[in-house]
Amino acid sequence: MESKTERIYRALEKDIMNINIHPGDMLSENSLCERFQVSRTPIRSVLQRLQGDGLVEIIPRRGTCVTRIRYNIVNQIIYLRIAVESAILRDFVSICGPQDLVQIHHYLSLMEEELNNRRAGNPPDPFYFYAADKAMHETWYRATQKTYLWEYIYSAKADYHRFCMLDMQNGANYEGVSQEHRALVQAVEEKNAAAIERVVRAHFEGGVRRLGDRVYTDLNDYFDADSLKI
Repeated sequence: MESKTERIYRALEKDIMNINIHPGDMLSENSLCERFQVSRTPIRSVLQRLQGDGLVEIIPRRGTCVTRIRYNIVNQIIYLRIAVESAILRDFVSICGPQDLVQIHHYLSLMEEELNNRRAGNPPDPFYFYAADKAMHETWYRATQKTYLWEYIYSAKADYHRFCMLDMQNGANYEGVSQEHRALVQAVEEKNAAAIERVVRAHFEGGVRRLGDRVYTDLNDYFDADSLKI
């Protein structure tokens, strides 16, 4: 059974990752104690854990601030993932079997389900959508025994993953990312190694393309100011 501390951590992590709690917002221990009906001890434990994830900064005598997204780090993670994932997918297409295809189609169907919710006028769940996205990518890392690389890349959630969430909410990314994943799955099914880097690059550069200059204008408050300097 999940402990109360773990439940609080998951709830706050989801709020921060979903941008329901905005980068730059201050978190009040008193308000969190009231929200979760607990003492300060578990709240402080959760905040320390979130600080370790890079999602908040505990500032002595001031409080706890949700960190802003570092755009320069986002761009470096994109650069890294294009290079690494292109190589991994080329390996994956050479060993991919029927069960692997069933698995990636399952995750694609979960993303399509959220996209259909959006088309029907129902609010999609970006956290659920992104969980299916993450699980699909994790499939080829695990199949090629590159789990260390996957864990290393996923540890950048404070910057890259929140950027993806921002893209979903502000860049109409549900349709875009679904199209990009369909292209990835098609390349895998056709064992088309030559197309891999092109579709991987289009996928990882999609968020930057969709948000464009908005990271410097109406969305700039979500980002660390120094990270936006060229």
